[in-house]
Amino acid sequence: MNLVELQKKAEGNLQKIYAKAWENESFKQSLIEDPVATLTRITKGEFKLEGVKIQVNDQTDTSTLYLNIPANPQDLVMDFDMELTEEDLELIAGGGKVHVKGSYLWGAIDIDILVEW
Repeated sequence: MNLVELQKKAEGNLQKIYAKAWENESFKQSLIEDPVATLTRITKGEFKLEGVKIQVNDQTDTSTLYLNIPANPQDLVMDFDMELTEEDLELIAGGGKVHVKGSYLWGAIDIDILVEW
């Protein structure tokens, strides 16, 4: 599986987790209280989460704007080895274009972004 396929699979899995948390209050509470055990259970151990800290925050209150402060990239330790496939390299080298249009913050901010490489 190449990098693009892995990203699509991860995004699809996240969407399923979100949907289940919206529909099932006990699942949501389990995810908040013990995310590692819950994710290990629903993925049937597909991912090795031992030693990984996962923090789940309930951000379903639509009257609240939530901000997540990410880790400083300079503080991150990249402790993995990733090899890109020929398809991944062609995608990077060949360039591309992404156009995103929409709104954010309940329609308060319109977004129109064009990224080319």
